Amino acid sequence: MLRSVLFALAAVGCAPFEPGAGPMLDDASHRALVDGSPEAHGVLALLNDAGTTVDLLDDDAGLDVRAARGLVARRDGADGRQGTADDRPYTSIAEVDAVKYVGPAALDRLSAYAQAAGWVLHDDDLLGVYDGVAFTVAEADATLRLANEAEHAWLDDTLGLDSRAADGIVAARPIADLAALAAVPYVGESALRRLRQAAMVVPSEVPLADRFVVDLEPTLAYWYGQYGADVEAMGGNTLEQAIDALDPSLVYELTDPEDDPYGHDFDRFVVVVHPDVAFPGSDRVWFGIYDRVSGSLSGTNWY
Repeated sequence: MLRSVLFALAAVGCAPFEPGAGPMLDDASHRALVDGSPEAHGVLALLNDAGTTVDLLDDDAGLDVRAARGLVARRDGADGRQGTADDRPYTSIAEVDAVKYVGPAALDRLSAYAQAAGWVLHDDDLLGVYDGVAFTVAEADATLRLANEAEHAWLDDTLGLDSRAADGIVAARPIADLAALAAVPYVGESALRRLRQAAMVVPSEVPLADRFVVDLEPTLAYWYGQYGADVEAMGGNTLEQAIDALDPSLVYELTDPEDDPYGHDFDRFVVVVHPDVAFPGSDRVWFGIYDRVSGSLSGTNWY
C-alpha cells in the first residue's frame, strides 16, 4: 500500500524555522488557506501526523499553547491517543479554523511552518507510492477526480478495469484520497496505472485522421528503407510519391471487428485505415491503432 513520503524539518539545507522572524501576523496580513491548495494539503498533513505534538505546535510553529492543545485534542479524540477509533483527523481548513483559539494568525503560522518543514507539496512533487504505483500531487488529484466522476460503463468497458473494480469504485464514492482508492476491492497496480494514465491525458485538438497521416510518414520511411527498391522495380510509388499520396480525407475508422485482420479489442483501441500509397489502387491498406483512452499510437500495419 502507501509508502508515506515524510519530510523532516532537519532536512539537509533547511534552516530551522523561527516563528518570531518576519513581520507580526495579524488579521490584516492573513493569507487565506484554500482547501485543495498545496498549502492547505500541507497544513492538514502536518496536523494529522502522529509526530505533531502540542510542544511542536507551541514551540516550533509558534502557536498559542491553547490553540496547540486544542488542535491535538480534537485530532486525537476523547481518549487522547492517536490511532484509535475515536480519532478525528482534519479534512478541511474550516475544521482547523473552528478549533478554539485558532484564527487567521494561527493559520498563517501553521502555513509558514508547514512550508518550512517540507509538508507543502506542489504538483510535481511525489505524493506517495500506492500498490507499487508512484503518484505526484498533480497525478493524484487528477486520478481522484476521474475515479469519482467517471461513469461505470466507461471504467468497465473503455478503460478496461475488472468489472468488480469498477463496481467497487462507484460504490466507494466519494473517495477521499489515493489510500482509499487503493483499498477498494480489486483495485490494484494495474487499475491504478490505467486510472493514472487516463487522468493525465490532455485531449488532442488534432483530428485523428490528420494525426494518422502524420504518424504514418516515419512508418513509410522505415518500410521503404526495407522494401523501397522492390516496390519501385514493381512499378510502385517512390517514398516521396507515397507520402504525397497521404490524404486525411481517405482515412476511416473500422467499426466492425470482423474487418480487422489483427483482431484488436475495439473497446480499448481505435483502428483507422488509409488506402495503400505504395501501390495505389491495390486492395492493400495501412492500419493505425490508437489507444482509446490515452490517444497514443500503439502501432501501424500494412495488410
